[in-house]
Amino acid sequence: FNSASTNSGIQLSSIFNYAKVNNGVQIGLINVSDSSKGVSIGLINVVKSGLGQLELSTNTLTIANVSLKTGTRRFYNTYHAGLDLADTSFVTIGIGFGTSIELFNRFGLNFEISPPRNSPMV
Repeated sequence: FNSASTNSGIQLSSIFNYAKVNNGVQIGLINVSDSSKGVSIGLINVVKSGLGQLELSTNTLTIANVSLKTGTRRFYNTYHAGLDLADTSFVTIGIGFGTSIELFNRFGLNFEISPPRNSPMV
């Protein structure tokens, strides 16, 4: 467990990092901060004043999909789940990461990497 009021360097822990203000890099299983101009790298990253975005979508394989993005626009985790309503044995789950680049007002690009999510559950 690491805790700091302001992190301006590297905060490294195998389990949990907390910084009131993260201006550096947090690396751990779970990273939490109130605000961040830095980067959090881990399985779960929570920034109180950061990105918390829920998306609903559809595609040709899974008609009902939900994604959650947490972290900051600079670097965020994305968690996915999907279901084929016609064949409920076909479920997808996954985790990935990404970054968002704003090009101009209300228009930008997101770049995301996640492993393939299409695998039937038996």
